Amino acid sequence: MPTQRFNQLCSIAGLLFLVLTIGGKTAWYAYRGLPQAADYPQYYMGGLIARHGAWEALYPIPNANSETNPGFAENSELRPRYRELARRAGVEENAVRYMQPPPFALLLVPLALLPYELSFYLWIALLTLAAWGIGLQAAKIFTLSLGRETRWAGLIVLLVCLSPQAHRWVRVGNMSVLLGWLIGYATLELVRRDSWRGAAAVVVGGVAKYAILVLGPLYLVMRRWRTIAWGVAFAAILLGASLVLMPRGPDGPYAVFFRDIAPTLTRTGSVTENQALYPAMMRMLGVERPPLPGPVAIGFRVAQFGSLLAILALIAIKRRDYWHESAHVFAAALALMSWLLVFSPICWEHYHAYLAPFWGWLVYQGTRSRVRMLVAWLAIAMSYLPTSLLLHQVAGGRYRLPEPLFSHLLCAAVLMLGMSIYSLRGRT
Repeated sequence: MPTQRFNQLCSIAGLLFLVLTIGGKTAWYAYRGLPQAADYPQYYMGGLIARHGAWEALYPIPNANSETNPGFAENSELRPRYRELARRAGVEENAVRYMQPPPFALLLVPLALLPYELSFYLWIALLTLAAWGIGLQAAKIFTLSLGRETRWAGLIVLLVCLSPQAHRWVRVGNMSVLLGWLIGYATLELVRRDSWRGAAAVVVGGVAKYAILVLGPLYLVMRRWRTIAWGVAFAAILLGASLVLMPRGPDGPYAVFFRDIAPTLTRTGSVTENQALYPAMMRMLGVERPPLPGPVAIGFRVAQFGSLLAILALIAIKRRDYWHESAHVFAAALALMSWLLVFSPICWEHYHAYLAPFWGWLVYQGTRSRVRMLVAWLAIAMSYLPTSLLLHQVAGGRYRLPEPLFSHLLCAAVLMLGMSIYSLRGRT
């Protein structure tokens, strides 16, 4: 069978697997009347409030003593107008609440034009396509790094699509898998061209969650001035539209977001699903609430900013022709993205969709030496299972592995960070 035909069949098989498994489970839950909206209500409500212009109700009122962000029902109180719109739409009051930046609510209006249940099914379909798209991106990143077509590209698509992680990305209902696709798309655009496409991906991803903005240094060192200009123009249009449509003043969405919501986004907790380094250290030391003990906290900050400075220095000293090699661009992007997840206050398991497009680069690194092969496949293997699967479905919530073994997603991100930094240290 020709290589191209084999890879196409693998891509189709990966999509069919996602559609049948996720679609079947979604239909089964609907038939039995089981709750399955998970993180989706926050997006529907953001679009619904924007549609009705009820901007004063966009954000909940955070509880002062809560451990994590006000998106969780136990950490905030709903405003009356929000509660009214949610009840009329059929959204549970205890569902996850909107906490993204104000402009993103405008992009969510199309969801609110549909009934809540129908919009949820379309949302799941969109997330399923995004998961499949990440598999295609991982295969493309492998092919560009290697410089030729092989059957490994088709197998990488299956590697992503058949993973329990891909299933979790979609079923959790969060937009992380969409952001992962945008990260992969923006990175591939960095390699292929300097145009508006990559800028659009960065702006959309940036107003949804800040993670994609960590790629900013690459646009500067690669001199993607046209993409930067397009990004500034798109951001100005979106921000300008939001400022025109939304009320200003102390009770406006922007004021409430920066005063009441943004400060809470840095809160962290020691729950096991939080796979960042800081909460893992809390679990290992038996600390229930931050902060960590003084010397440990200082060491954490030194590691955080020291590793970032090392990555930025390695990127800055490279000559322009260094970035003509696709694999170098992917290494830098993975270094920045994995650094963000390792040192973020919160890294839920579905955030690893941000790193999945770079599985292709990891497989490529495995072709360079046996040591790299071992590290690359170990990183992918540790990324393959969501923490909730191990904790609840397998262990039944009764026991867990000791730390740091239970923080396997964190360990995977650390391995990716180390491998990408090691790759960037070379001159050619």
